[in-house]
Amino acid sequence: MNQPVQHHYLPKHAYLNFFESPDKGDFVWMYQRNKEPILANIDKVAKERHLYSFTDTNGKYNTQLETIFAEMEQVASKILKKLNNAVGQVSITTQEKTDLAYFLAIQVARTPAFRDSLKEQTAEFAKLNMQMLASNKEAFANTLKGFKERNPDKPDINEVELKEYILSEKYEMKMTGEDYFLKQAIELGDAIFPAIMMKDIFILRSSSEELITSDYPVNLIANPAIPPFYAGGFLLSGILFPIGKKTALFCKNPNDPKDPPSKDEEILVGFKEIPPVQARWANKIAIKRAERFLFSSSHNSKIQDIFNKSSKPKRFYMSSPFSNKS
Repeated sequence: MNQPVQHHYLPKHAYLNFFESPDKGDFVWMYQRNKEPILANIDKVAKERHLYSFTDTNGKYNTQLETIFAEMEQVASKILKKLNNAVGQVSITTQEKTDLAYFLAIQVARTPAFRDSLKEQTAEFAKLNMQMLASNKEAFANTLKGFKERNPDKPDINEVELKEYILSEKYEMKMTGEDYFLKQAIELGDAIFPAIMMKDIFILRSSSEELITSDYPVNLIANPAIPPFYAGGFLLSGILFPIGKKTALFCKNPNDPKDPPSKDEEILVGFKEIPPVQARWANKIAIKRAERFLFSSSHNSKIQDIFNKSSKPKRFYMSSPFSNKS
């Protein structure tokens, strides 16, 4: 019998510990919309049952992926500690940048919100395909005819009513298949890695205003110099990633792209002391993009008020040209 296994989507020691409360070690303040913040043990938050488990050939859960993540986190935690402690520019090796970029890419992919967005995209495209078919009278009639021939025991289907229902959008499609979407998420994390690796990294240090994080901590920041139609995606956008209560990373495309660094080359990480207004901007990004939870080292009623006024973001939306709504 499979035992319940809890997997953290925000690593405990490699990430959440950098936001721990100064009053109680291994604890963070956890916020939810329209609920009072609570001081929670880091071991008890940001986790779900069998989040990274997949079914093996014997029908049992395989937790090998969690072991791989743990090894990656152990390496990344040393780099993040170094960056959190920085008081000016620091150098990291090419290998450290590689490890950090891969940690960041996988952190994008490992959150439940990211996997749910993949399901939403798949459902939207499936709905679009159905509506496109329903809008073609001959193709729809042939498809329905073939279905009836293959399933003579099924109740008779009224073509006009079915077509009207499909085009009405009075239904919601939900995708299943956790193993499939876990695989898709990890493969997309691998695809994101090169785009992060090519960017310059800057430390944003806030001495007067605490930074917060969320259950969707890696956020894209559109480049204002790029037209909105082309902006977006990890290749063209900046990346904002809070890594501690005083520190965030900002990754951006270099102004003068250079050849990839050699294996033993030292890479300079930029440093900027940010004023309170920029720290609050970073926090507002975290609030706006959060799925369900925020995490902070302190209780802050203003953060809770802003969070209460926000709503769960819709990360993917596609308008169908075939629906009756259109």
